[in-house]
Amino acid sequence: MNSSTEVVWAVVPIKSFSQAKTRLSSVLTSDDRQRLACAMADDVLSAIRASGVADLLCILTDRGSPAIDELAMRYGALALLDRQVAAVPSLNAAIAGVAELAHAKGADTVMIVHSDLPLLNATALVNVMQTWHSLPASRRAVLARSKDGGTSVLLVNHAKSFAYQFGAGSFALHRAECARLEHTIATIEQLPTVLDIDTPDDFELLRLAAQAGRCGPHTTALIAALYPFESMHAMEPALCAN
Repeated sequence: MNSSTEVVWAVVPIKSFSQAKTRLSSVLTSDDRQRLACAMADDVLSAIRASGVADLLCILTDRGSPAIDELAMRYGALALLDRQVAAVPSLNAAIAGVAELAHAKGADTVMIVHSDLPLLNATALVNVMQTWHSLPASRRAVLARSKDGGTSVLLVNHAKSFAYQFGAGSFALHRAECARLEHTIATIEQLPTVLDIDTPDDFELLRLAAQAGRCGPHTTALIAALYPFESMHAMEPALCAN
């Protein structure tokens, strides 16, 4: 559990597995895309629980399913549908709705963690939280930048007032929002939060990372089943350098 006196909700948006990762259709079947999305989400939820950074874990999804229900039960998470917390079908509106709900329940701080971060681990999340605690101001935020200029993790207080901008270029947009609200910010670029999986090139990096033992156990097991490990003679320089 988060050791500070502030109550923190961790929010993991999970798109319906049946609709997930369509940009990987050239390298994975529909069934395998669903399995990959579920495995990565499983590992992200596990990392959050292991890190102890949150007092409450929330899964936010656009469509309920037995797989989502099973994850929520296994990790003791609150599962919410977008439409339960937002009047319009929008990820950012739904996150804002969860922030309002958290505020009503006495939590003013939220950590949004995307579900497609196969390298995420507890240590990386603890680093985010420790960075946040090191900021001297009362209004503060930590942003982890993804490789494509998105925001893979956002930890912010006064979360009810924040205008969430997840989507293309969200890292710059979130920095601007922090400036508007006069939040002191810290930015993080670390391998566990940089690599999210959207494109075939991303997936190839994921394969290499899994074969190098850098992914969570569920993602690693899936990649091993899809591509039985062969002798690895060399790794991508980007992975070797970190």
